[in-house]
Amino acid sequence: MSIPKICWIADVPGWAYDNRHRTVAARMPGYSHSVVFDVVRRTLDALPSMSEADIIVCPDPRVLPFVPGRAKVVLHLNAWKIFA
Repeated sequence: MSIPKICWIADVPGWAYDNRHRTVAARMPGYSHSVVFDVVRRTLDALPSMSEADIIVCPDPRVLPFVPGRAKVVLHLNAWKIFA
């Protein structure tokens, strides 16, 4: 059985979704986590990670046209509880 893969889409290293990625990844060690940045400008660089992922966490619906496999997308992971 393979480890489930989560790909996080973030805008800039160290900003909100990158920080959420790091926080959640630390609390979910049974998953493989990757992060891709600026998928609008770097779509080709991000495609391998997004295509291999079981779940893609997308911060903004405007980015969806650049995301493959929309059935496996989670939008807006904004709950403050993930930081508690």
